[in-house]
Amino acid sequence: MPRIGFEWQFPHTDLRFYHQDAGSWHPCGDVPSKGRVFYSENAGIAIESDGGEVEIISDPVETWVALRQQLLFIGDLLTLITGRTVEIERLSPELGKFFAADSNLVVDSESKKPVRMANLQRGVLLPVMMKQGGRLKVGTQEVPPSNKPALTLGTAYGNLLILTLHDPIVQWNFTPAPAAPVVFPRDDRLAVGAPGAREGAKTRGVVQATLDVPLVNLPARLGSFDGAIIERAEAWLKGMNPSPTLYAFVVLLHYSMWVFATQTLTSDDGPKAGFPLLPRTNLRSLYRMVLEDQDRTAFDAKVNNNLTPDVKSGRVCPRPYSLGNKRDLFANPLTIGEWLDSIRHGDPGTAADLDQDVTGMGPRGGDYDKLSPPLGYPAHTPHAARPVGMFTYSMGKMNATRESPAVIVEYRDTQDFGGGQDSLAYEAFANVVVAAARQAGLVVE
Repeated sequence: MPRIGFEWQFPHTDLRFYHQDAGSWHPCGDVPSKGRVFYSENAGIAIESDGGEVEIISDPVETWVALRQQLLFIGDLLTLITGRTVEIERLSPELGKFFAADSNLVVDSESKKPVRMANLQRGVLLPVMMKQGGRLKVGTQEVPPSNKPALTLGTAYGNLLILTLHDPIVQWNFTPAPAAPVVFPRDDRLAVGAPGAREGAKTRGVVQATLDVPLVNLPARLGSFDGAIIERAEAWLKGMNPSPTLYAFVVLLHYSMWVFATQTLTSDDGPKAGFPLLPRTNLRSLYRMVLEDQDRTAFDAKVNNNLTPDVKSGRVCPRPYSLGNKRDLFANPLTIGEWLDSIRHGDPGTAADLDQDVTGMGPRGGDYDKLSPPLGYPAHTPHAARPVGMFTYSMGKMNATRESPAVIVEYRDTQDFGGGQDSLAYEAFANVVVAAARQAGLVVE
């Protein structure tokens, strides 16, 4: 079953976090990465920090109905923060007809204008617009004000959506001690606002879409980045008569090597920023769960018997890459032979070797290959000495299974869906997500 999720990240000029100090709200740029400020379980929408910037993230969904409700939810959210209503005529027809439904409008008691209500979509969020007798009403259920977001209208930063933290926000990234320090405690309050809203500016962010893609469908897309990817994969497979699955798997390996070989990856996002299409699925899991027995036998024979020492000793990452957080570039000594062996056998190490902190210099674990994630980022394999639930880097984080054999890929460049890499206003963002859903195979009614 295909699934789609998305992320929409905003620069500080468009949306940003605010924190209260001495009774006043002030811009706040130091919310740690992956700090979750808000999450709606019903809608499957979170607001998190990415390097201090506001990022809206969706849970992956399998149906057009669920995706449509997520998009409506976000449109409502931005309308209330920015005061700018969605331009329905600029939406795709599939989505626009739901925004046009009169049943989704209520009258704001202060402005006397129709306002779309997110809580009418899934029974969650922003009941402050239905304030009655000092309490907030969600449909027919009354809740204490402290349990739901509040909205402060017309501040110097536009409307502020004030959010009480359900869980503390801690600083995971590159903390040398196992216990990550708490930056914002539970029940602290952060707000999200749009600095340019008072001047009528549109709120724009960069969108990324995450889709499930059958492995055999990847070569055509990966080869479009550089024809040399396909040429090198086919040269590697010469004389093997591979199945379509093994062919696609080898193309995926050469795509990864192409990214690391052709760029010095200096972005604070780390090496993932160099992938126009980022595979988030652990390659070892594809080897174990997606390749058939005959595919693995052929692959193993090639690695064991037909690769020269010069090929095996070549570097997977001949250029350095960033470890994020403005740290120095890192030269990964990983060889092609070591990487291929880790795809076949994992990178188990011993209990003493495995990552016990967040420096990311230990083995990746028996169920992961040596690029899942690359050295310098904490391994996905948990260790008793590390905090439970610690955030780890997205590369190779997801695992293929027999039941779900697809590759989870992140479109970091959404030009295929009409988005490109430029910042998009809501209407263009929503249309990109709908186009991506159509390509993923979700039925768009």
